Amino acid sequence: MSKRRDVLLHVAGDEIRSSTRLKIKIASLYDQFFKATNKKEIIAHEFSHLHYEKWNKKDLEEFARLSGWTYKRENEKIVDFPPEKLIQADSDLDKEEDFSNYFGLFMTTPEVVKNHNPKVYEFFNKRFKK
Repeated sequence: MSKRRDVLLHVAGDEIRSSTRLKIKIASLYDQFFKATNKKEIIAHEFSHLHYEKWNKKDLEEFARLSGWTYKRENEKIVDFPPEKLIQADSDLDKEEDFSNYFGLFMTTPEVVKNHNPKVYEFFNKRFKK
């Protein structure tokens, strides 16, 4: 993943098997995080990764379409193609990273999202009116 920026905060979810199913979510803060000027954006971005898998599939498909993701069938497989106009450089890694980039910016500087992609802005605004 050479396109990823330096890791400032990492969030991961792991399952511990026991008589009850317990999911543990861990956030690790690194020294660079405390030097960052966009801490709120980073936290919103990283925690959106935790919730991405819980989103309604229809909503995630709508987000991907509005963001500009396209699909093509190649050799019996469906291949995703990222938007031509990216909100951040690493948004082309996958739809989840693109979603998290938009979400972090929407929660902290919604005007950036609105200016970049008004349709994605409306997608989030409809669900997370401030």
